[in-house]
Amino acid sequence: MANANPIVAAVFRNLHHLLGDVDAVQVALHAVRAEMGENAARLAEAAPLLVEARRLAGQVRTMAVVPAEQQLRPACVVEFAEVARRLEAAIGVLLEQRGQLVQAVELLVVVRAIAAVRRRAHLVPSVVLAAAALARAASVYGVEPGFMGIFVIVSTLLLFFLSMF
Repeated sequence: MANANPIVAAVFRNLHHLLGDVDAVQVALHAVRAEMGENAARLAEAAPLLVEARRLAGQVRTMAVVPAEQQLRPACVVEFAEVARRLEAAIGVLLEQRGQLVQAVELLVVVRAIAAVRRRAHLVPSVVLAAAALARAASVYGVEPGFMGIFVIVSTLLLFFLSMF
């Protein structure tokens, strides 16, 4: 794979360590997001330069030239066209890097979620017991929660207990 994402490959190489350490995943996520910001800044600088190079190349092509300067005009057009091609290539590389960074962020967000759940897995039995007790108490008082009600109770308690750490 010539266009393999090196960040994603590094995440998969260190997956076992990352799944056990939420803080390491968070540090990697911050680093990738910082790189995304730098990439966006470079793109913001390169795009107007490309527009300007194309505009100047068009102006040189349509410019009225005196016969003595006729030989200079093709050289200027070629030079501006070459600058535009180099800028297009640089923007293409930056866009590819942005795509790779987006993939890395998506993967790291999933790895962070899994690592957080693994770290808090010991809380799941108590959450399920609390939800069952709540459902039983509700049914004793004549309120019969349906499947959706129990699901909401369990989900709410699970999110509450998992967000505490």
